[in-house]
Amino acid sequence: MIQPEIVGLTVCYHFSDVFSYTLEKNIDLFSKWYIITSEKDIETINLVNSKKNSKIELIYYPFEDHLSKSNAIKKAQEIIYKEHPDKYVLIIDADIIIPEELKIKIHKELEQNINTDIFYSIRRSIFSDIKSYEESNLETQIKNINKQDAVGLGYFQLYFNKNILYPSAPRSSKSFWEGDFKFFLSFIEGSWKRKRTNVKILDGHIIHLGKIGRWKTGPAYSGFKWI
Repeated sequence: MIQPEIVGLTVCYHFSDVFSYTLEKNIDLFSKWYIITSEKDIETINLVNSKKNSKIELIYYPFEDHLSKSNAIKKAQEIIYKEHPDKYVLIIDADIIIPEELKIKIHKELEQNINTDIFYSIRRSIFSDIKSYEESNLETQIKNINKQDAVGLGYFQLYFNKNILYPSAPRSSKSFWEGDFKFFLSFIEGSWKRKRTNVKILDGHIIHLGKIGRWKTGPAYSGFKWI
């Protein structure tokens, strides 16, 4: 029998300043939460270890050698599928907050769902920083929903099917986010224009902290950091 429990999966590479906030907001949604980082990302490692919570577990990936979110997630998926075959998986970015009312909706949805091939996506409300989010109300959050989001992007991917993995990326790839949309497309039956029978957009929204797709100088690969 499928348990309506969720295993979290997050890449956090030199992003512990924001993740220290979102981790506390989201931890209660998961029965287990795997955090992928580099062995050289001491800040993220110290953050996770400081929680002393057996629910959270680190998985290491050498981002310095190959900046591939896709390959890192695939490695973690292989572990999760073996250890948690009867649970849902939520791939979620380190700068995402799941509001409390949405957590309730998600659990109710999974309890009622009988189609284990469904892929769940959701819209995100964008805030430039933590302060602006904390000062917001529901009206502002709805106003800030990004209407340009493509369904299925990797900031929130909730699913059960254990036969689908993120694609492997070539070592020549320099993109940190390649693979998430290809992963989503694996769930679609037939033509994208004709059918989306396995895709469901959840009611509500999540919170995204920081500007979308912006690069700046930082400690990550080749002197760049994605925020």
